[in-house]
Amino acid sequence: PTQRFVADLVRPLVAVALVLGLLWLSMRSLWGVLVPLSVMSLSILWNLGIFGLFGAPITIASSVVVPILVAISVTGSIYFLLLYTDLQRKGVKPEAALKQTMVRIIPPGFFANVTTALGFLTLVTAQVLPVVQTGLYTSVGIMLSYLLTISLIPVMVSYFPHASVRPAGREAEEAREGRGIVANGVL
Repeated sequence: PTQRFVADLVRPLVAVALVLGLLWLSMRSLWGVLVPLSVMSLSILWNLGIFGLFGAPITIASSVVVPILVAISVTGSIYFLLLYTDLQRKGVKPEAALKQTMVRIIPPGFFANVTTALGFLTLVTAQVLPVVQTGLYTSVGIMLSYLLTISLIPVMVSYFPHASVRPAGREAEEAREGRGIVANGVL
């Protein structure tokens, strides 16, 4: 029992360390790690709080909620930060870069998150209660993550307008040359 308890404690720590390492490798700045980590942590905490509020147990089925929220919240944060810093590199002032980022991120982000949440919401048609709960809580968590991305990140950026990320590899080269998915406004 003790070994299993230790293993259950170590796995999440290894996962967090892996996420932090990957964020550092891809964003190359403390700012690029802390912002996604803040959104991710709050998304998970709020979602687990909702589990507790409604007395929902953590089951094998619902254990997938946290990894899904990690993936969604981190990618949303990265998209936001990359677009914001790309605009600043092009000479756009911080306040204008933030407004442009919001205008370009909110509509597609809303539809992407709503459709993903609706996809998980279809699990409520299942006949198994843990699967129904997983669908409900994952849907709520996805939308909470989106709301945190479009509210918390702009606040953090407004307090530290010149903090930036330095994307690694091909993304950095594409950003410098004004091409790629962030530079061309696809995101």
